[in-house]
Amino acid sequence: MSTSSLTQQHDTEPNINPFQLDDTDDSDSSSEAEAEAASERLEPRPPALQSVDSGLMSPQREDIPLGSTPPPPITSRVIFPQDRKKDTSPVQLQPIAPVTDEVPALFLPGLINPSLFLPIPNLWHLRLTSLTRLRLFNQAAAECNNLFAVLRNIQPDLVRIYVLDSLLPFELEVTYARTRYWAGDPYGYLDELYALLRKCKMCSKSATSATDIEMWKERAVRVGLIMASQLLEMKDHTAAAALLLPLCNPTSPDAPPPSIELLSAVARIYMDSGDIESAEQLIRRVENDPSCDNTTKEINRALLASARLDWKTAVENLRSAIQREPGNPLVANNLSVVLLSTGNLQEGIHYMETALRASPGTVGNVEPFLFNLATLYELRTASNFDKKCGLLLEIAEWAGDGLRTNCLKLPQV
Repeated sequence: MSTSSLTQQHDTEPNINPFQLDDTDDSDSSSEAEAEAASERLEPRPPALQSVDSGLMSPQREDIPLGSTPPPPITSRVIFPQDRKKDTSPVQLQPIAPVTDEVPALFLPGLINPSLFLPIPNLWHLRLTSLTRLRLFNQAAAECNNLFAVLRNIQPDLVRIYVLDSLLPFELEVTYARTRYWAGDPYGYLDELYALLRKCKMCSKSATSATDIEMWKERAVRVGLIMASQLLEMKDHTAAAALLLPLCNPTSPDAPPPSIELLSAVARIYMDSGDIESAEQLIRRVENDPSCDNTTKEINRALLASARLDWKTAVENLRSAIQREPGNPLVANNLSVVLLSTGNLQEGIHYMETALRASPGTVGNVEPFLFNLATLYELRTASNFDKKCGLLLEIAEWAGDGLRTNCLKLPQV
């Protein structure tokens, strides 16, 4: 074909825009049929699909780590709805499980059965106690509050009640109440302790075995003593004595007699409040107890004589006790304080240093004892700095990390 004919044919064809959609119906149906036939010749239709491969490849043997079992080859198949078989078997109803007193399953992350939860509260109590001994009160309070926030949000309710009443150690609940004291809220601390005391009374009444009853009564006594010490710190001697006095006078005939330590503690509370007569009555009850040892009797007599400003009688009783137990830190501390009132500083220092050498592991962690000894050094000589440094080196081997060195009254460098 010549060039002129091609140019003529090009001029006769209409201008067609490839981006414009043609909605007219005068397209040739024969051309559509020919195009469809051509596409069938180029791309033959696949047979009816029975199953389709997922396209995933099995791992090669060189890709599998040494010492591991190779996985089975992947044979994933697509199942079409028409290939599924209908389940025509009758529905079988499962019987309802009877209600029992078994331990409910715990819905806690990472736990499978309640036996796995048993050591966790004990470990938390150990950690919080360690933080308290290190005097990291803010961290201990934050962790304790977060722990109880998690425990009180356990679901379902039956599991939460079981964990809080059966698995949670009682000491951990006392630590949680102590967080209010660390936050500087003494009245909130008393409220938490009162809630624990009420719980102990209710559990002792609802307990069936004699062992559980005795356990809850002992816990109630412990909580009462903690409340009394807090009231004494708040200088409320009347409330502290009123709280502990029912323990000294049990109304039940089957109740055991009050302990010697309890009677002596209440007598000291009366002495601090100035009620010498009530203190003398309790001390007389202690002396009439055949199970009371002579050292306790002499200490009580010395304290009562000190409250009456009878220093001679107090020194005689404490010297008799220190001769019987030379390494007793309680007797040595009380005797040194009484000797300070009489002006015998050197003798008081001697008794305290003897008690420190006798049991450095115990006495070296008692801050009031170290404070009194440092005070005697200050009153005895002007070169007390060297004596305090020697005391610091002596207790450094035995004292724990939680010991506050300001009890030695050393100057800040």
